[in-house]
Amino acid sequence: MFVVAHRGASGVEPENTLLSFSKAIELGVDFIECDVHLSKDGYLIVIHDETVDRTTNGQGKVSGLTLSELKLLDAGKGEQIPTLEEVLDLSKGKVQVIIELKEAGTAEPAVSMVKRVRMSEEVVISSFYTDFLRKVKELSPEQRISLLSGAPISEAIEEAINIGIWGMPVNSAEITYEMAQKAHAHGITLRTSLNPAPGRGEEWIKEEIKRLHSIGIDGIATDYPSLILSAMGRLSLRAK
Repeated sequence: MFVVAHRGASGVEPENTLLSFSKAIELGVDFIECDVHLSKDGYLIVIHDETVDRTTNGQGKVSGLTLSELKLLDAGKGEQIPTLEEVLDLSKGKVQVIIELKEAGTAEPAVSMVKRVRMSEEVVISSFYTDFLRKVKELSPEQRISLLSGAPISEAIEEAINIGIWGMPVNSAEITYEMAQKAHAHGITLRTSLNPAPGRGEEWIKEEIKRLHSIGIDGIATDYPSLILSAMGRLSLRAK
């Protein structure tokens, strides 16, 4: 099963920062996942929310601030908000990247940048918005895409099949083995979130991973990649 570091190693480092992504890479994850918005001057900015209020010491919408203004903010532990270009530069040749498009106007520049840095095969572009994903496929037919959906799983899988996606996150409490088999028959990978509650030991994590694998889950997204990789026996020697 592959492991996705959700916004990097965000359970222990400031989310969506180069520090968080670097930590995840050091641990040995297969993917890092990041979110992108556009700055006032058109740069792709890696941040989850449409405002900087929650994750930095600043205030205001990302779209209302220039790159230079955004770079003045503290995103935690003295980290700056990174650009997508900085995240791709950090990741190239080391780890695959899932880029979530959060707003209109991000598909074209994201595809353009991924092509420019020659990372199409190392990137998956995801979104809740099917029109964004269709635009990505129009611009780059070979680009892997991932559908995020709030619809019931059976409906979401049908939608995913129609779009021709690489993968999608699912709620492991809702998906059945039969649903997973249908997705797999169309080349769709399935991932689910696993963030162990305090007190859950490694044995519990191992059993949960076995359960997820048995119902057809292909990957795990987590804020705590060290816990998941350790339970899998895959924690990088550099991180031990």
